[in-house]
Amino acid sequence: MDLAYLTGQRPADVLSMREADAVNEFLQVSQGKTFKKLRIRLTAAGVLNDLGAQVERLIAQRRARAYLIITEDGRQVTKPMLWLRFDDARDWAIAIAKEQGDGLLAASIRQFQFRDIRPKAASEILDL
Repeated sequence: MDLAYLTGQRPADVLSMREADAVNEFLQVSQGKTFKKLRIRLTAAGVLNDLGAQVERLIAQRRARAYLIITEDGRQVTKPMLWLRFDDARDWAIAIAKEQGDGLLAASIRQFQFRDIRPKAASEILDL
């Protein structure tokens, strides 16, 4: 989810990202829907930005697999796996909001969908 947020890319494009796509301080993205090719900066003024740091963390934990997003046992995460994990995370966040007595926040979280990350990223990311 962090990678989708930091890149502003569609879930399918995030799932297809590989270590080999991180080249010369850029993350190269081939968008599946529009077929556009993008280069997203991994550094700002020679220092890793939030995206660059996230990509470095993912590469460090990959255990020699090609894809950046993998399961705990090293398999590539598929779309259904991503949706299940997102639903679980959303349910966990709802439970915490309810536990704290914030029904309005819980209802807001319930309405949030993974695809809502792209517009949120577009309006908030400053260091790319």
